[in-house]
Amino acid sequence: MKQLVDRSVVRLCLLSVVLVMGGSVCAEEYTVPQKGKVVSVTCQELPNYKYDVFVPESYDPAKPCAILYTFSPGGGGMIKQHQPANEVTPTIVVGIKSPKNDSSEQKYMGEIYAVLLDTHERFNLDPGAQFCGGLSGGSVVAYSVARRSKYICGVIASGGWLCRLYDPWYVYTHGLLAARIVGVDDKNALAWAKQDGDHLSKAGCKYKDWSQPGGHLMGTPENVKNAMKWLIAGKVPDKTEALAMEKSKKWEAAPYAPATLKEMLEAVKSAPRSQLGNFAIRQFMRIMKDDAQFCKTIIPALTTGELNTFFGYIAYEAALAGDKPRFISAAYALDKICPDKKNLWRARIATLMLFGAVSDDKNAPFVLKFIGNPSATPGLPVFHRAVYAAALLKSGKKMDATSIISKFPTKAEDAKLAAIIADLKKNVSEKEPALDVERWLGALQEDDQPISKK
Repeated sequence: MKQLVDRSVVRLCLLSVVLVMGGSVCAEEYTVPQKGKVVSVTCQELPNYKYDVFVPESYDPAKPCAILYTFSPGGGGMIKQHQPANEVTPTIVVGIKSPKNDSSEQKYMGEIYAVLLDTHERFNLDPGAQFCGGLSGGSVVAYSVARRSKYICGVIASGGWLCRLYDPWYVYTHGLLAARIVGVDDKNALAWAKQDGDHLSKAGCKYKDWSQPGGHLMGTPENVKNAMKWLIAGKVPDKTEALAMEKSKKWEAAPYAPATLKEMLEAVKSAPRSQLGNFAIRQFMRIMKDDAQFCKTIIPALTTGELNTFFGYIAYEAALAGDKPRFISAAYALDKICPDKKNLWRARIATLMLFGAVSDDKNAPFVLKFIGNPSATPGLPVFHRAVYAAALLKSGKKMDATSIISKFPTKAEDAKLAAIIADLKKNVSEKEPALDVERWLGALQEDDQPISKK
């Protein structure tokens, strides 16, 4: 599909695009796609990725607008099916192409990362009206994005469920809204409705259900409108706009100052779905693009699960998208914020350093420091020790690796852990070890179950 744009430029102000270069701020121009029709857009920073988008005729770059990211079980997004949202409020509807049933999250989470990065710089978005929607497996992805991203306020799930992912690892942001549309004959979705609702309620989320005739189908236009009305009605009043304007000037004037970083971290943690929180996230993404400068900053140790997850997912998804500067920056931030060597994110990020698209032969020595020697950290989880052993093998320290591998349990408690331990045992005796990249990256997969934290 040919990309069509009008040449109106997104206004350059609080919600404008800025790139930090050498500590100063300069503007980069983004264009608004042609309004009133579905067009294809190439992500400006990560041009390997494209997405489809419908921008309503009434969109005004001077006014915040709702946005709805859509996912289909067959891939390609579901813009047309979610268009009724525009009858409730002007809504930018996005179709993200790669996610589909039976596709590994590692084949599409990088694309989602790139699209969210682009849309938050290209459009003036309402921080209280950013949603995901989908049918069946598409709604599973919608829930996943809502769990990972501090931008997302709610989900429109047609015939969807949480895939029995009730492990404590799957924490949804407090206050998330889930609009669930289910056919009266949709046995699969109905079978899990109560358990899903209990899990969402336990996390402090709210949900509401709409039924419709038939089975496993997309929500009717009327139900999509009803769901959107409920999501918009559930917006939390934003009282941070004046403060966001004030702080933005300070943060842009001294983007790497310790006081700036501390305030931005606090905003990310305590003010989600607000002008202040959204600006803090965007500002972090901008300054993290210059990893050389970012990694010289003084970041306070503020060990909280929310911030660990925030930087952990940025690192994970940036790695999948091939955004190496932000991967490096996020890993640095996590290292400083959470000095606990046992934190699961350390092993996950170290795995990407060794095996991901951002991997480099020079990374192994750094991984050894990032994970920490098991002998110096009693109780270090098996996954961490396995990654440490892999780094030793890649560093040519086979004897040290053998010492660690020999202490692994005969039978690991889950299949992913068993697979990487078997790979280590196979390769430790090889003259030139060749660890299985797919097996190690598969250990990071979250769309079934995360690797054990024990």
